[in-house]
Amino acid sequence: MKEVSSLQQMHPQFQPWILQADEFLSRCGDIPISEQLKSRRVLRVEFLALWGGGGLMMDDNLGGFVIALNKDLSIDFWVDSLGHEIAHTFHYDIDPSLPVDLMASSDAENDAVEVYCDNFSIAWKLTLGEARIREFLSYIS
Repeated sequence: MKEVSSLQQMHPQFQPWILQADEFLSRCGDIPISEQLKSRRVLRVEFLALWGGGGLMMDDNLGGFVIALNKDLSIDFWVDSLGHEIAHTFHYDIDPSLPVDLMASSDAENDAVEVYCDNFSIAWKLTLGEARIREFLSYIS
């Protein structure tokens, strides 16, 4: 496991939920990816025909998230997208029966969240190792 920078140091404006993301990264190394997803209330990963690369969707009936990845893109893209979409779950309060978004929706804040998600994805990939994520994605795709 490689040492990664604290997301809290890079994105202090996202207190207090950014602390949960750092904590997740500090302990996820030995946890199966399927369990990591469950801990963030991700119900499933789907491979769909999408205009974009991926996205996080809410399943209102089951009270959790679905990560959608573009089925037409490469596994290299999926590796980065999966981490990016997991990162989005941290700006939700996942304790209620239906997760609640904790973020305002200004353009500047949305842009900053996307940078945070990219940084989380990099840190997650460094922590787990790209080969492990590729293996998981190959298994579920």
